[in-house]
Amino acid sequence: MFFSFLKNVPLRGKYSFLVIFILLKSSYILVAQDLLLPKGARSAGMGQCSVALTGFWNINDNQAGMALVKDFSAGINYQERFGMGPLSTKSIAVLYPSHLGVLGASIDYFGYSLYHEAKFGLAYARFLSPNLRAGVKLDYFQTGYGDHYGSDNNLTFELGFQYDISRNLTLGGSVFDPVPKSNFRDVTFKLPFVYQIGVAYRFSKSLLATVEIERNSELSDFELKAGMEYSIENKYFFRTGLGTMQEIFTIGFGYKLKDLWVDIAAVVHQTLGISPQVSLIYSFGL
Repeated sequence: MFFSFLKNVPLRGKYSFLVIFILLKSSYILVAQDLLLPKGARSAGMGQCSVALTGFWNINDNQAGMALVKDFSAGINYQERFGMGPLSTKSIAVLYPSHLGVLGASIDYFGYSLYHEAKFGLAYARFLSPNLRAGVKLDYFQTGYGDHYGSDNNLTFELGFQYDISRNLTLGGSVFDPVPKSNFRDVTFKLPFVYQIGVAYRFSKSLLATVEIERNSELSDFELKAGMEYSIENKYFFRTGLGTMQEIFTIGFGYKLKDLWVDIAAVVHQTLGISPQVSLIYSFGL
């Protein structure tokens, strides 16, 4: 049975899970939408903004921001949608800076054994000038429908750039799946065209604010997202944000200890509840 893990759940719980699952897949009617959400609890705590931010998890969101990573690093991320394990996303990534730029690889997995979505990616980023950096990523998507229902797959790419307008102001933009495809077997196999543009402004060493607009070809409206981060001695980080399309409010906290960076966040949907997220990044400093 497709949802066999529900057999020991009370009837009311089964209905609740199915309603949430249907809402998710109707709001995001195409496969891999869960995997397209920004990764990393830092971004999650800042209203799920990502396009003008920089750092490790830019491997998933705007690869241009990877160019500022200086050390060989590895990270893991776990997000649980509305407190339900079967709706969780697990991510792992590594970044390797070289004299030619920053190389990266990532794996994202949503779901459980009888239904899952997986994304495998290879990324590259570098500076094109002192103020301009760019990145690209090749993505392979695979969707499994259980032991006897087969799977779908797709190959695409994404591009991103960031430009430092001034010392404190950065403009960022990215596109996902920019080349249309016409050979889909059914709608669940299709990937959306997504583009984002935004800015990040550093008011001081302690305060960073960002705002961005996202457009998904399969959704009717633009989404406006905004977030803020306040740091103390570049060691403790407090974050908050909001987003209009999903009517969300976010909050997060980060802690940096030498080579280890720990972030936690909660994305609060006004109807469906809380989605906690945690991520760890370790820099080897080789």
